[in-house]
Amino acid sequence: MQNPMKLIKIILFSLVIVSVLSYSYYQTRGYLKGPILELTEPADNSTHYQSKVTIKGYAKNISYINMNGKQIFTDQSGKFSEETLLAEGLNIISIVTKDKYERENEKILRLVYLK
Repeated sequence: MQNPMKLIKIILFSLVIVSVLSYSYYQTRGYLKGPILELTEPADNSTHYQSKVTIKGYAKNISYINMNGKQIFTDQSGKFSEETLLAEGLNIISIVTKDKYERENEKILRLVYLK
């Protein structure tokens, strides 16, 4: 039979290692996931009968966000709301986010405006 103190030391050492690894993952999960971008409205490929439309969504783990090359801003919870004017016909709107490591995430929104 093994020494009980040796077994206790092995178990405690294993718990410390598991705790350190878990904490490390928890602290780096934002880096591992990269920038997150979700568009909530309007729906992609939707048809609109007014030229003014509001693009809404949220972003996480970002340092920069733009819509068609123009910087936009989020609130403290990561939500954004930006108005834009549509031209008649098909409009393609590009929303790009970057994190502090220069990784990008892009969503393309296609909207049709009919007068």
